[in-house]
Amino acid sequence: MRLRVLALTIDLLWVTAAAAQTLMTEPSSDAFQPAARSCIEQMISVFENESTSLKYDLVEDLNDGRGYTAGRAGFASRDSDLLDVVEVYNRLQPNNALSVFVPVLKQRRGTASTEGLEAFPAAWKKAALDPLFRQAQDQVNDELYYRPAMQAANALHLRSPLAKLALYDAIIQHGIGENSDSFDGIIRAANRAAQGPPYQAGEQKWLMAFLTARKQVLLNASEPETRQVWKESVGRVNEQLRLLKAGNLQLSTPLVLNPYGTAFTVNCVVSLSAPKRTELQSKP
Repeated sequence: MRLRVLALTIDLLWVTAAAAQTLMTEPSSDAFQPAARSCIEQMISVFENESTSLKYDLVEDLNDGRGYTAGRAGFASRDSDLLDVVEVYNRLQPNNALSVFVPVLKQRRGTASTEGLEAFPAAWKKAALDPLFRQAQDQVNDELYYRPAMQAANALHLRSPLAKLALYDAIIQHGIGENSDSFDGIIRAANRAAQGPPYQAGEQKWLMAFLTARKQVLLNASEPETRQVWKESVGRVNEQLRLLKAGNLQLSTPLVLNPYGTAFTVNCVVSLSAPKRTELQSKP
């Protein structure tokens, strides 16, 4: 049940006025450096597509109520982020193999229907051979998921690579929204369970509450069509809980991830720790 991210509208009840200002205006000061970002993306790819390589060409109907799910971040025809990718690609490469599908994608927005999109999977796979199409996917992923996740981590004063990974992975699967299954809803549930945001409750306690709340959402999704697929994906959260319980908040490598029964090793050449940032001046 990933909802379209029209803007970063995280419920600001759980941040201070200063943190809210940071969330809306400051660049991702807690973002990973390029080499470390590559490691994080490998981990996300294992959780999303069971591969350490980003699956730009992947496209399938998972029968989860979201129509076609495609690309590196599971962009969905129901949720508009797939349409966003195609429209960005059209600007980069006009008259491409996917251009013809824009009107139908607009009609199917908000529905699980793939009617009129029978030839779409083949066209998506063809487009994925083009570096500009991969660039379009990267751009939409960054705008809708990576940067908002890093800004949320900054507003919550989260420092550890594992916590930032947890937010990034959650926003990709759940999206920003108002309901309890969304990224925002999971953050609210974590704040309740931890009796405060992480800068009050402590990062490890809060992260445990966040991952536990997200696991419950995956096991009990409110949308009937989503329930089975999300239950099958709970391994991605189990792996993050395992790393937290082992005390590996810095994501020391090599990392062996086994969310769904097959082990993948992520090797990183640099520390995943982000540079130390300046503390926000105002706290409750």
